[in-house]
Amino acid sequence: MTKAKMWKLDLTDYKFLDQEDKSQNFEVKKSIIFILTAPGQNIDGRQFLKHNKLADKIEACKKDHILLDAGEKIMIKQSAEKFKNWNRASGKLNERMLEGMEEVEVEEKQNLNDKQANK
Repeated sequence: MTKAKMWKLDLTDYKFLDQEDKSQNFEVKKSIIFILTAPGQNIDGRQFLKHNKLADKIEACKKDHILLDAGEKIMIKQSAEKFKNWNRASGKLNERMLEGMEEVEVEEKQNLNDKQANK
């Protein structure tokens, strides 16, 4: 089996202090989905479909992280760069999206047709 490069994005929620110094929960998945599909992204219809597909993948993820291919990683980074409404509460998310994705190697799943051809 061959190895493929992927990037691991942390989806765990985190705590932040609000203006009254009360601990609040920051919803990471929900926020990434909003950023990917925000009107301010200024993307065309075809690109929006790609963003929305990635948003669906993130929403469906049951783990505390998600593995992204190179194109998805770029989409996340570009969305974070274009987004204009960052604040102190979302700063940690900004860091994750721009600088916090860890490169990992994963084994590629072999296509069923490839397996049959190799018999």
